Amino acid sequence: MQARRGRHFTCVWLTDVADRRIKRLTAMQKRRLHYARALIMPADVYLFDQPIIGADRETKQVFQGVLKRLQKRYVVLTSTSLEEAVQYGKPYRLHERGLSSQTEEVTTGSPLKLEKISAKVDDKFILFDPLEIDYVESKDGHTFIHVNQEVFVSALPLKELESRLVPYGFYRSHRAFVVNLQRVREVIVWSKNSYSLRLDDRKKSEVPLSKGNYSTLRDMLKM
Repeated sequence: MQARRGRHFTCVWLTDVADRRIKRLTAMQKRRLHYARALIMPADVYLFDQPIIGADRETKQVFQGVLKRLQKRYVVLTSTSLEEAVQYGKPYRLHERGLSSQTEEVTTGSPLKLEKISAKVDDKFILFDPLEIDYVESKDGHTFIHVNQEVFVSALPLKELESRLVPYGFYRSHRAFVVNLQRVREVIVWSKNSYSLRLDDRKKSEVPLSKGNYSTLRDMLKM
């Protein structure tokens, strides 16, 4: 049993933290632990509720591997993103009248919105899903996209990126920062006029939060 669990931890890239308490794992490590449980506990049908929403590239890659291991079983995924759903099989939409197939919508060219945020690296463009992004920063006339502890330069101004990212749960925390609220673990009050947001990444990155935006965020999050 122990050896089998070890193999499953290897499959979900958790070998190096196998002895760590769950509360000390990062959000992405906890997500991958959830995948490992599916491998350890056999079932006829597996249900994953929005399994990769807000996931980083590593975790998405891990989930792809988990699905390959479960390919002989029935797997049901729920997602609020049609773009995400079509990657894993035949998509259906839930209506008041029940389920309807979305295959025709995807294949006939009718309105499927695909949102990608691009960044140029050397002679190529890298395309990011919005929810992969931790935060965006404007500095010295340039716009930087922070993804999984890596930094990429965007040709778009911060204001335009903000308008494209807000529908995905991003928030203008400061005049120079737009942050993915799904990545925020702590709202820190340093003093009466000093605030910041601490993210749930390995570096525990901190993003400044202005006084005015702190009040708005409190209302949004019902703090």
